[in-house]
Amino acid sequence: LQQKRTILRLKEANRTLRSRLQQLNGNNAGLQKSKKQVGELRSHIHELHSSLDQASELLEEAAQGRGLATMEKRPSQGGMQFTNRVIETCVNLVLDCHVPVRYVSPCIRCVLSGLTSFDASPTVLPLPSKSLVASTAFSVGNCLAKASGLDSVLAASLANRPLTLMTDGTSKKGRHYAEYQIDTGLGANRTVCLSLREVEGGTAEVYFREFDASMDDLVYNYCALTLGDRSDEERQEMKSNVVMTLKFLMTDRHVVNKSLHLLLNDMRSQLADRQGAPAPPRMVALFCGMHVIVNLAGVADKALLDFEKCASLGPLGAAACAGFYPSKAESGAQRLIRTVCKAFHHLGSEQCGVFTSLESYLAIHDKPAFRMEDFRGNRLYVIFPNGGFLYRQKDVLSAFLSASEGKNRLLLAVEADLASGVLLAGCRALGLLDLLLIRPLWTLLRDSGVTLIDMNRHYETAHRWLQSVASADSVAPSVELQGPFPELAHSVLRDADAQTSWEALTTAE
Repeated sequence: LQQKRTILRLKEANRTLRSRLQQLNGNNAGLQKSKKQVGELRSHIHELHSSLDQASELLEEAAQGRGLATMEKRPSQGGMQFTNRVIETCVNLVLDCHVPVRYVSPCIRCVLSGLTSFDASPTVLPLPSKSLVASTAFSVGNCLAKASGLDSVLAASLANRPLTLMTDGTSKKGRHYAEYQIDTGLGANRTVCLSLREVEGGTAEVYFREFDASMDDLVYNYCALTLGDRSDEERQEMKSNVVMTLKFLMTDRHVVNKSLHLLLNDMRSQLADRQGAPAPPRMVALFCGMHVIVNLAGVADKALLDFEKCASLGPLGAAACAGFYPSKAESGAQRLIRTVCKAFHHLGSEQCGVFTSLESYLAIHDKPAFRMEDFRGNRLYVIFPNGGFLYRQKDVLSAFLSASEGKNRLLLAVEADLASGVLLAGCRALGLLDLLLIRPLWTLLRDSGVTLIDMNRHYETAHRWLQSVASADSVAPSVELQGPFPELAHSVLRDADAQTSWEALTTAE
């Protein structure tokens, strides 16, 4: 129908042009100019006739079901391939129209069948498979994203903004992954992801090599999409300019990242030598504050292990029971927290846990619900809040285990550990540290108004407080006990759950 309407419009234009031609022939004034216009109009009429012939051919092909050609001969290797228009249409549907990959071909067939007379069945109209559409759309989108990312980095570099390289690595099921980002400091979308790659190991050399390859990849895609062909020297110069603008390195406190810091500084010095420029200042290494808390948990576990060895000549709790062989590298307090979580948490042990029985017991005796953070999904610092939760619930847990019959080995181990005053003292200390030190530190780290420079002062305050506590003859757990940040005590204890733990931890036994 659309093509028929096009033919009618062409015929109407033809009649209009012929009428205009007659008017020009009858006009004696400006005859030469009119003759020139007549020639142009005749040429236009010829083009319209050609368009009319093409439209007629399309109508004839549409009537025979041959209206669309999605395949063409492969120019060099022989065989058939999809046309560029077909591939471009499929990619545009995914990237621009947000059509899911699996619905691209059905969408095209539905539109053609519903709006035209084309036979869009798979036997007549072959279309790209889901895997081809997905791989092509990913490749195009990946190139566009990399070019856009480097464009943002170059804009920040031209504005003399200091760039921050952020990197991290992780291991999952035997596979190692490395991620690299650059903070440009410009606007809301200030972070640019360079790459997320699987690497063969977790060494500093591997991370450095992957960063170098990621920069080469970004520069290549940017030049190919925006600047056309560029020589290797020009691409290397662009890469050097970006790397030389990096002023900060933000990562965690792993020793690998400290070695990576050295390698990046050596790379910047070598690039400066090639350009004949003076050596740039060293990158400033900024380390994640969360790892301070994680490291505090590790140190606390070792300190509790030493405390237990000094407080008792023999094994404590479950370690003293026949047939139990707990790890000698783990403190008894941390073992108690872990096994309580395993036995009573709703995400604990599927085989030995008794969450449902404990829940019924608490409801019958009108006790508060069991409170404990799960180990899964949390780092080691979970022992701090869980130490306080365990200590405030120690009596009800002991009563539940005493009333239970047919206890399995996990419950027997928990019952033996709950009977040890030394292990409970360790849990109490962890709970006090949580409310006096750990939660205030979390509050400061999450406060957008607290800068990295401000955190140095807060870390020094926490260090002096820990030294004073360690050198004191004794520390009495009372309500008058203050941490290194007394100004944050109100915001920490404002939570009802934290207030309950504080009252239990500071009540004299």
